Amino acid sequence: AHGRWCATISLPGPKSRRRKSFYGSTRQKVADKLTKALSDRQQGLTLAGNRQNVEQFMTYWLENLVRNTVRPRTYESYELLSRVHVVPELGRVLLQQLDPQQVQALLAAKLKGGLAPQTVRHIRTVLRRALNFAMKWNLVARNSAALVDPPHLERYEVKPLTPEQARAFLAAAQNERLGALYVVALSLGMRQGEVLGLRWIDLDLDGGNPALMVNQALQRTGGEFQFVKPKTQRSRRTIALSKSVVKTLTAHRKRQAAERLAAGPGWKDLGLVFTMPDGSPI
Repeated sequence: AHGRWCATISLPGPKSRRRKSFYGSTRQKVADKLTKALSDRQQGLTLAGNRQNVEQFMTYWLENLVRNTVRPRTYESYELLSRVHVVPELGRVLLQQLDPQQVQALLAAKLKGGLAPQTVRHIRTVLRRALNFAMKWNLVARNSAALVDPPHLERYEVKPLTPEQARAFLAAAQNERLGALYVVALSLGMRQGEVLGLRWIDLDLDGGNPALMVNQALQRTGGEFQFVKPKTQRSRRTIALSKSVVKTLTAHRKRQAAERLAAGPGWKDLGLVFTMPDGSPI
C-alpha cells in the first residue's frame, strides 16, 4: 500500500510466528537486506528486539563484567574513558549499527581535540574489549573497534639515574623522614604502590637471610585508599635484602616507633612501613 518492497523472515524462539520485516524502495535493496538477515540467522545473531545502543551496552558491560574482574583503579579508568569520550560521541548509536568509520571518526576527533595519542589508544582499547563481549553474545557481527588502527605512538627512551646519580641522591636524602623509602625504591626496583603498601610483617630483617615479600600494593581510587593484590602473579615475589638496606630499614623502624609514641591514641595502626606522621597511608 505504501509503494515499497517488503521481505519477511521467520525467527527462532518459543513464540509462534515471530517475524522481522525489511523495507526498501527497490526489490534489490530489500533482497540485500534479506540475504544479510538469513546469513545472520544462520550464525545465531540477534535479528529482532535488540534496540540497545552503545551507551546502554557500555553501562551494562562496565557494571556487570568489568567492575568484578579488574582492579579498582582499572575499572575507574575504563568508566572514565567510556563516560567522557565514548558515550558523548557514540552513545546514541545502535550497537548493531556501529561501524568502523564511526570509531575512526571518534579517534580522529579526539586527536584533533588535543588528546595524547596514548589516551586515544586507551579509548580504542576500552571500546574494543567491550565489543569483544558483544560479539561473544551475538549482539554484533564484528568488532568495529578492532578493525580500526590505533594512532601512532612515539616511543621515548627511559633515562634512569646512573649509579653515581643514585648515590648522590641517597646521600642527600638519608636524613629525610622518608629516606628509607628512597633506599628501598632505588635498591629493589619495586613499584610505587608496592612500596607504599609494604607492611612490617612482610619483612624479615633479623633472620640469617633477610628478605622482603611483596604481598600487596596500595591504590587510591575515588579518593579512598585500597590495598590490592600485586599487579601480576609474578609480582608476588620475595626479594633478598642487602646489609645496607637492612640497616636503613632498622633505623627507620626506630624512627617510626618514636612517631607512634608521639601520636599516641591518634596513631592509625595499619602495620605499614612507610606512612604519614599519624600512621595513615601515603
